[in-house]
Amino acid sequence: MENFYTLSDKFASISETYDKLSAELDEIYSENGGEVTEDTTERERLLEEMNELKEQCVREIVDNSDAYAEIALNKRAQQEVAEAEMKAVKEQQRKVLDTLQARVNKYERAYKFWLENFDAAMRVAECSKIGGAKTDKKHSVWYQTTTSVEVADNILERYDEVISELAAKLPEWVTIQVSVNKTKLKAQEVLPEGAVKIENKTVRIK
Repeated sequence: MENFYTLSDKFASISETYDKLSAELDEIYSENGGEVTEDTTERERLLEEMNELKEQCVREIVDNSDAYAEIALNKRAQQEVAEAEMKAVKEQQRKVLDTLQARVNKYERAYKFWLENFDAAMRVAECSKIGGAKTDKKHSVWYQTTTSVEVADNILERYDEVISELAAKLPEWVTIQVSVNKTKLKAQEVLPEGAVKIENKTVRIK
């Protein structure tokens, strides 16, 4: 019985050679109008040889199917072992990531706690900044103002007819999904009905 991997490589090589010869023969016939020549006859002979070799490979597999099936099943068993090992590693990674995420959450809560304290202190003191370059303080705490856009859920309803007309012109397997680009919307001087700019103040520490 031939080695399975050697047999597989041989079959692949034969198939590749067969396809190449077949393409060359088709090209020759196309160029000479289907005329049979020594060149075409030789390629026909080589194609027949390749076909016989492919059939030999097939017979080899069929005649020794039990042995090759054992090889295949053994590889399947090895795959299952590798998958189990990979699953165990992923579980270990998940536990490590969960532990790290818990630490991240703890530090984040602590940081937000101090942001909230500074926010409350500055509101009481009626100031927008603590510290700075012209003070003796090492750190600065201030409000950073940002602008965001809030949109109503029905802001795109006015375009339903346009969207429906476009959808009707497309194949049924094409789905149209529309959404609001808030970044571009915020840059507009005049906002459409259903959109409003919101100023947000966030405490920053440096």
